[in-house]
Amino acid sequence: MNSRSEINAYTFDADLEAMVEQFFSEKSGTEVVAQAEIDGLPTGLWYAAVELGLPLVGLPESAGGSGGSLLDAVTVQRAAAKHAAPLPLAETYLAGRLAAAAGLQVPSGIATVAPGSQRDDARRIGDGLVSGNVSRCAVGERRVSAGGSSR
Repeated sequence: MNSRSEINAYTFDADLEAMVEQFFSEKSGTEVVAQAEIDGLPTGLWYAAVELGLPLVGLPESAGGSGGSLLDAVTVQRAAAKHAAPLPLAETYLAGRLAAAAGLQVPSGIATVAPGSQRDDARRIGDGLVSGNVSRCAVGERRVSAGGSSR
C-alpha cells in the first residue's frame, strides 16, 4: 500500500498492483480452481493471502484492517478475479467494511454478509454478537449483520 501518511481513494499504488498481480499469477490458475471445485476453499492459498494482508486491504488499520484506500481494495479484487482465485475476498472485504462502518472491529478470518430472512433463527445476544443460523450464507467463520458480528 501507499507509504504516504495521507491516502485517498484516488491514489493509485503501482507497487501493490505489481505485488498482487505476481502473487495471484503464481498461486492461482486453472488447476487451483479445478481442485477448489472438488475440495472447496484452498486453505494454503487463503493463508498465503492472509499473511500478506490481502483480504483486509482497504479497511482501516484502527479497526483491524490492513489499511489502504478503496482503490487499493479494488486493485486486490481485480487481480484475484483476473486469475480466478477461488477465495472469498470480496465477501470478507464487504463484511469488514460493514463492521468498520458500524464501529466494530474487522472480523479476522473468512467473513460474509447474509441478507437474512424470517426463516433465520439468528439473534443478537449482546456485545454486538449474533448467534444462530442464517440461510443463503455462502461462506464464513464469522458473519456480519446489522446487529454486529458473530463467531
